[in-house]
Amino acid sequence: MFGGTFDPIHIGHVAVAEDILRLLDLSKILFVPSSKPPHKLSGASASGKDRLAMIRLSLAEHEKLEACDLEIRLKGPSYSLITLKSLYQDHSNIAFIMGVDSFALMQTWHQYRRIPQFAHLVIMTRPGYRMPEPSHVIPTEQCAFKPLKKPWLWRHESGHLLLEVKVRSFDISSTQIRKLLADRKDASDMLNPAVRAYIEQKGLYL
Repeated sequence: MFGGTFDPIHIGHVAVAEDILRLLDLSKILFVPSSKPPHKLSGASASGKDRLAMIRLSLAEHEKLEACDLEIRLKGPSYSLITLKSLYQDHSNIAFIMGVDSFALMQTWHQYRRIPQFAHLVIMTRPGYRMPEPSHVIPTEQCAFKPLKKPWLWRHESGHLLLEVKVRSFDISSTQIRKLLADRKDASDMLNPAVRAYIEQKGLYL
């Protein structure tokens, strides 16, 4: 599961997902756009329907990357724990993919201590970002994470793993793309051509 606002999805999102797919030999990766991200008071710029459509366009040629509308269909704020519990009903072996900056802020998430009970955690790091100590991010009375022999691998008390995975760095952000488009500047090199055409057709981010 690869969650996020994806407002809009860009080539960096897809590239790092392909990296993780290859490195961890995953069966597939679900891109799950949030409906109402709790940490963004202003919400997303594009509607959930449009963001989901752009994800589907961007992943059309990637056999093992799929769009998932689970959070878009749910009413209210999008909480990772609720999404994982829902996916866990049909998939017993889930990997939750997130950036190291998001992982460092997990204490601000809804019932964050319960999240490792439902999924392995795959933490993407890139140059300039250090992996925080997992027991500091998700503190418990007893250490919930035990380091394994590899310096990038821990085991949670639930049995799930936490992995640090180094991915390629892209100087791209959805915020940057939205600003370029709002200023009527070109962002074509950051977007899938089909996504760029969809944005133009719908008049998004102007």
